[in-house]
Amino acid sequence: MRHAGPRRVAAVAGLCYGLGVVLAGQAGGRLWFLYLSYGVLGGIGLGLGYIVPVATLIKWFPDKRGMITGLAVAGFGAGALITAPIAERLISSVGVSQTFTILGLVYFIAVSGSALFMKNPPADYRPPDGSRRSTSNSDARAGTTPRRGSEDLAVVRLVAMLFLNTVAGISIISQAAPLAQEVTQVSAVAAAGLGESFRLQMAPAGFYGLVL
Repeated sequence: MRHAGPRRVAAVAGLCYGLGVVLAGQAGGRLWFLYLSYGVLGGIGLGLGYIVPVATLIKWFPDKRGMITGLAVAGFGAGALITAPIAERLISSVGVSQTFTILGLVYFIAVSGSALFMKNPPADYRPPDGSRRSTSNSDARAGTTPRRGSEDLAVVRLVAMLFLNTVAGISIISQAAPLAQEVTQVSAVAAAGLGESFRLQMAPAGFYGLVL
């Protein structure tokens, strides 16, 4: 992303995620097609679309990294809460296939449109309080290669912990809809909406755990 720029990466994210969701609506009974479209292509788009704004915001607010990252993640979670009931109503009215198509187009327009406003700050940028940008972390990362990182025992442990945590979380999510129906006696459509909300919360962690 450092060389391509956040705008280009975010545009690719919108294309991959929107196209993956749209194609998922055409899967029919082909489970492998659903995995490739919604799982692989959509997952790549979702992972890229999640990390781009976080990385860009940190560059604009280097003195408030924790707060700005929390706001970005909170926005991601709020989007899941909004999308789940909308998807539930769409499934009831137009069916599953058309719901995928409609949501995929909306995702593509929203993410690609937002990408137009993303850009890195200029090289001499300073936060509003006048302090200089913190470059210690970026300088440290600049000297780290994937090979050197893989040889660092602490990095290997961190990736292993994240991977195992994600696998456990996704295993639970796969049973979220049946559990919701059994415990709360909600309809299958409402349970599917709940499962989608959990899935959206865990998707970025799954992406990082598999590709780091």
